[in-house]
Amino acid sequence: MTRWHITFVGVLLLGLGPCGCELKDAASKNEDGTITIGVVPMSSEHDFWKSIQAGTMKAGQELGVEIIWNAPLQNESLQQQIDIVESLAIRGVDGLALATRDRNALGRTGTR
Repeated sequence: MTRWHITFVGVLLLGLGPCGCELKDAASKNEDGTITIGVVPMSSEHDFWKSIQAGTMKAGQELGVEIIWNAPLQNESLQQQIDIVESLAIRGVDGLALATRDRNALGRTGTR
């Protein structure tokens, strides 16, 4: 496992932990009370992101969190990432994990 892999999964799990505690006590957006986290990686083509996906999905199952993994079809497509983030925001996910090369290019989409 690479240092980046461990860091990404660790940050995701740290983010899910507090999110889960707060949202389980409060009224959740999902009817069944499940917390939903959208994950938007830079790519789905590289083994690195495939291993991140496997770890993220496993963590979601262990924590009882619904993970929506949605990667751009074109490797590192910023416009596709923007579209995915906007669709997740419309869907009303409880949290978002986003990996992008240029967070400033996301503009308002990346700061909602």
